[in-house]
Amino acid sequence: MPAPEVPATARPRWTRRQLRVAVGVPVVCLLLVLALRLWLAWVGPIVGDRWALTRHDYGGSQAAWLLDLGNVFQVIGTAVPAVLTIAWAAVFVAREEGRRGVLFLGAAALGVVFNAVLKDLSGPTPLMAQRAPGGLNYPSGHVVYATVVFGALAWMAWRRRRVDIVAALVFLIVCMGPFRVTLGAHFPSDVVAAYLVGVAWLVPVAILTGYSGSRAPARPARPA
Repeated sequence: MPAPEVPATARPRWTRRQLRVAVGVPVVCLLLVLALRLWLAWVGPIVGDRWALTRHDYGGSQAAWLLDLGNVFQVIGTAVPAVLTIAWAAVFVAREEGRRGVLFLGAAALGVVFNAVLKDLSGPTPLMAQRAPGGLNYPSGHVVYATVVFGALAWMAWRRRRVDIVAALVFLIVCMGPFRVTLGAHFPSDVVAAYLVGVAWLVPVAILTGYSGSRAPARPARPA
């Protein structure tokens, strides 16, 4: 008796166009990250970097509510809350998307490790060396975490037509960068590079795990 055929959704097949995107997007984004790092070293800070340094180190004031929100985003991206968030999300993803969804989420989260390697290779930018010698700031780990993890969840929610969840997750992604600057933890250049690293990691992971489609396939009706 022949073995049952594996459903097409369980074995994603990649087109040449998808593979070009999976390679091209990270190459372009990482080249931009490298170009920005070289600019910071050879030319100088980008617009906003020196302002952030002056504002936080020489008496710039911050509204209390901005600092409070900055602290909230600080906590969201720290190790223990981040791990708990991923574990909690994985439970719901497993129920709705199955093992492939958990694989997508887990592989996306590994982008934080990739960014940690990049940050170590980059070393501190000149302004950070001036402000806190030995500190590693480029690219921002909090922003990469938000981009890859919340981005993966938003990607899956979009396929399920959950626009409300997508809006909330995109809000977290977009706000993470500015609030890292507001809190004085990073410069704008760190944030720009982190968004690029997040996209460079998330796009190929989505394609290689079979999540490149714009909508999820129709789910079979459950028996009564």
